[in-house]
Amino acid sequence: MAEHDLGVEQLIPLTIKLIENDIDEAIKMIEELPSGDAADIIAALPAELATRILSRLQVSFTASLLDQSDPALIKKMVMRLVPQQAASVIMY
Repeated sequence: MAEHDLGVEQLIPLTIKLIENDIDEAIKMIEELPSGDAADIIAALPAELATRILSRLQVSFTASLLDQSDPALIKKMVMRLVPQQAASVIMY
């Protein structure tokens, strides 16, 4: 078997496809991760997919993920959430 040096950027398209194929299972797996690791994964995803995931997570978990993220990313994600959910996340 050949040895390959795969970088994170090369794994992202595969990860995105796997998440899209079974978003419910992906969400369960994300919820089981330490929040810092989950925040890193969410940050690496395209904004639309990340928002789909965030909108299905518990408000407290979403808030903890965004709390660990870059302010520009937070703004981008919160603006894509349903207004009531965005307000709940911000107020949490």
